[in-house]
Amino acid sequence: MKLLSEYAGQRIFFEQPSFWKRYHELKVNDEVIATIEQKGYFVKTRWLVTIDGKTWEMYRKSRWRSSMCIRESGFEIPLAETLREGFRGRWLLKLPKGERLKILPHLFKYFCEIKNETGDRLIMIKSKRTYKDKADVLIEKKSDIIDKYPWIVVLAHIVMIQIKRRASHSAA
Repeated sequence: MKLLSEYAGQRIFFEQPSFWKRYHELKVNDEVIATIEQKGYFVKTRWLVTIDGKTWEMYRKSRWRSSMCIRESGFEIPLAETLREGFRGRWLLKLPKGERLKILPHLFKYFCEIKNETGDRLIMIKSKRTYKDKADVLIEKKSDIIDKYPWIVVLAHIVMIQIKRRASHSAA
């Protein structure tokens, strides 16, 4: 299977095949690259991300915190952690070996950016306004971090889904 950064310049998109199921797919043309399956409700919600036969689990540490942890399926120690920076909605992704990425969701513009420490945009995810969750992914730069941790793209999409759902609950 190709590395994720090798898809730079191609049309990659997230798609929810059914409105009633909590299952998403990351596709290139008609080929499925990754799957996201949401398990549990409310506090015990976790996402199982499968890419190239390898599975990661993304979960919230606590009911009272919006931060998320990422670990390989079957392991207990988290591989990475997200932290929310202030009230502006920015997220900081802390990776092993001191690497950091910024996840910048823009709720009203319906897109999310992933930037490295120097501020260069690596990936942009543009969400579509439909009942099913759909989003286009644009990989702007090839990066070793994206190849090493391909679940970063999926994490940004999950952050966007959570923000949209929180906004719709507060508006009702």
